[in-house]
Amino acid sequence: MCLEDIYVTPDFRGKHVGSMLIKSVAKEAVENGCHKMDFVVLNWNPAQEFYKRLGAVDATVKYQGHCFRFSEEDLKKIASDCE
Repeated sequence: MCLEDIYVTPDFRGKHVGSMLIKSVAKEAVENGCHKMDFVVLNWNPAQEFYKRLGAVDATVKYQGHCFRFSEEDLKKIASDCE
């Protein structure tokens, strides 16, 4: 499963809302036969510590992989080169 975005507004932080959201997503993943959940956290985002407390591993460090992305514009350019 790939988690695209999750955001808890400042008014709800510290009230376990983030934990409840992650638990719900994890439950959905398990129920649908997912074996892992990948997500990207930007370097500046303090939520990294939240995810680590829940047991998430920084895959960039552990697996030495990098996340790549094609933008919509890139996809259109690449697709236009397809014969």
